[in-house]
Amino acid sequence: MNKISWKILLTLLMCAASLVAHAASTRTITFDNNTGRMANDLHVEFNQAVKLSPRGGPFGAFSSESGSGTSKVDFRGGQVANGNSTRITFVSGSPQITIRRWWWTFNGRRIGRVMGEIGFATVAFNQDALRLGETATIALQASGYADQKAEYRLEYRLLFPNGESLNIDPIDVAVGAGKTTHEQLWSAPLNQQGVYRLEFKTIDKQSGLVLSEGGSELLVDDGEGEMPKPQ
Repeated sequence: MNKISWKILLTLLMCAASLVAHAASTRTITFDNNTGRMANDLHVEFNQAVKLSPRGGPFGAFSSESGSGTSKVDFRGGQVANGNSTRITFVSGSPQITIRRWWWTFNGRRIGRVMGEIGFATVAFNQDALRLGETATIALQASGYADQKAEYRLEYRLLFPNGESLNIDPIDVAVGAGKTTHEQLWSAPLNQQGVYRLEFKTIDKQSGLVLSEGGSELLVDDGEGEMPKPQ
């Protein structure tokens, strides 16, 4: 990110009216099956409660799930061959969605290893409640692969409540094996009433594959739960 882009972003944010905010996030995750066998179940534990999108499915390769609304979700009713993958979208009231662990099973029996967080890099709002004139912050969080260094290209943009959008210079991120890094990118008061949204896409620089994509929302109202009425 160059300094000019951040100055533009800061200026736009400071030209904006609000009271109470609520954060939400979405994340579409690619799960690779490298177990050596066909899998017909997937199990994912998160560090926060999540729900599924679309609500009624399908969920990637799977037709059914249990655990939506909790921090552990199980998927069934589908097949993912060895060497293939499936992409599933999760939503949460938390600013970020992160995985605690996940694993494949076949007919209920685990195959392959229990895995940690899939390598990723995201940007997200840090807060879930603000008042008019208070400062919001946006942070970068990135995680390496379990057994090797990760290099990502993070593409993202900011959408303002008034419909304007700002495409920000992509960020190249390198993280050591099994490591996680956190970095605050900027902070500024939010003064425009409505929903601010960050949208991101994480690309593995070596393979060019999209590992994860999603966004983070910050809803700002008048402090009494009311949004501005259309003119």
